[in-house]
Amino acid sequence: MIFVDESAANERTSHRKYGWSPSGVRPHEYIPFERSIRWSVLPAYTIHGFLTWDIQHGSYSQELFEDFIELKLLPFCTPFPGPRSVIVMDNAPVHHSEVCQHR
Repeated sequence: MIFVDESAANERTSHRKYGWSPSGVRPHEYIPFERSIRWSVLPAYTIHGFLTWDIQHGSYSQELFEDFIELKLLPFCTPFPGPRSVIVMDNAPVHHSEVCQHR
């Protein structure tokens, strides 16, 4: 089995929604709003470790996801029921394509 799951981060990823303060005092953190570069990573891994990955500025589109599957992941796959013949992914909208469902 091969597992695929994208993740994203930017400069604001470490900012927290909750914090500590004295009892009865609401915690505040003043951060000026600014847009930052979003990085997305798309790894493919098995129980033995990573097979391949891709890092992208911005988010993955359906076309970029399909290219990753076709060009970077499928060369590691074998026909069913061989090793690395099943790809497991979540139900994200970017995964809903004819290409990914019929390969």
